Amino acid sequence: MRETLTTLGRYRILGLIGEGGMGLVYRCRALDSEVYEAQGGDVAIKLLHRHLALNQGIRDRFAREAELGMRLSHPGIVRVHAIIDEGDAPAMVMELVEGQPLSALAKPLNDPSTWDILQQVGAALEAVHAAGIVHRDRSEEHTSELQSRIGSR
Repeated sequence: MRETLTTLGRYRILGLIGEGGMGLVYRCRALDSEVYEAQGGDVAIKLLHRHLALNQGIRDRFAREAELGMRLSHPGIVRVHAIIDEGDAPAMVMELVEGQPLSALAKPLNDPSTWDILQQVGAALEAVHAAGIVHRDRSEEHTSELQSRIGSR
C-alpha cells in the first residue's frame, strides 16, 4: 500500500501524472512564490520508487541523470531544476511539459507532421550527444509532442 504524500521537499503535490518502472511523476507547485516564478509555474517531480532507492547504484544513477539534465539546455529537452534527497527516496524536479506522447499520435510515416516531430527528436538527441551524454532510455512514452514547445517548421 502506497502512503499518500502531500509534499516533496519544498513542493506541494497537486496530483499524480504517471507511474513507470523507475518511479512516480507528480505535478507539483513550489511553496516559495519566488521559486515558483523562477521555474515558470508548476513542475513535474519524478520520485524514485522506494524499493529501487534501497540500491545505492540505482540512487547514484538517478542523481547522475538529474545532474546531466541540469547541464542541458535545448527546446526539445526537459529542463531539470533540482534534486531532492530528503527521506526514503530521491526526487528530480523538472520542467512540466504538457502534451501527448508520440504513441498517442499514431500517424503514418508519410505524414509531414511525423517527419517534423522526428527531426525535432533527432535535434534533441544531437544536443544530448554533443554534451557527451548517451541516452539509453529512448521510448515513445518519454517523448511528448514537441511542436507546442519548438513550433512548427
